[in-house]
Amino acid sequence: MFRSLILAFSLYSRIPMPFFKTSEKESSYTLCFFSLVGLVLGIIEAALVFLSAVLSFDPIVISALCIILPIVYTGGIHADGFMDTTDALRSYKPKDERIRIMDDPHCGAFAVIGIIVYILFSFACVMYIAGSDFADMSTAAFLKSAVIVSVFVFSRSISAYTSLVFPKAKRSGMLYGITASGTLKRSILPVLFMTASMGTLFAYDIILGLVFFFLQGVLFIRYYRMTDTAFGGVTGDTAGWLLCMSEALGAAAIAVYMILKGFI
Repeated sequence: MFRSLILAFSLYSRIPMPFFKTSEKESSYTLCFFSLVGLVLGIIEAALVFLSAVLSFDPIVISALCIILPIVYTGGIHADGFMDTTDALRSYKPKDERIRIMDDPHCGAFAVIGIIVYILFSFACVMYIAGSDFADMSTAAFLKSAVIVSVFVFSRSISAYTSLVFPKAKRSGMLYGITASGTLKRSILPVLFMTASMGTLFAYDIILGLVFFFLQGVLFIRYYRMTDTAFGGVTGDTAGWLLCMSEALGAAAIAVYMILKGFI
């Protein structure tokens, strides 16, 4: 299990890890620990927000750093999946052609448009949060940090869970290799992490929990229908798309919560 944990950080983060040969069984448990990769990222992100608040950074600077950090931390692997999936979706081609477009190393126009819209949307949400009372880490700093951490844990948990239990679009590739068997047993940990993340948000404020649950629920349904209709199942690229969208909607949930709080 420890080797599977190390492999998860090796594949999905830029944190230096020891190199060793892994067995097929060890590789198959990689996604069980994907949530912990998000846990570490969330802690770093929360520390960044706290430090920025202490040093009185401009909200624009804080927002930019918060958007850049996940890309640097992951090496852009999930952003790449988001771009490939967006490119394939907007091609309006048959399923087989869409999968070929996802596998194509070239970057299409819709991929560029999609990532620009995604970054601007995320930046706007984080910018609003940075300018609200939520960015004041002098009060309830631990609880606010737990909320930030939960967003990154949840995004990787839902990506891992759907990758394990949803039908696969291809019978090849890294994702198929680590999810080919025993998926029900290995989906338990992602479900537990999703539940813990959601519980943390509800514990902070029931309104925040409801907003987050609604947005992530809509995304979950949308993702299932999208992958089934457009690709015939999930791939590593669509998993990256889901993760990015989950993170963006997590920031949106906090922003909407702060807006609603102003009216209550």
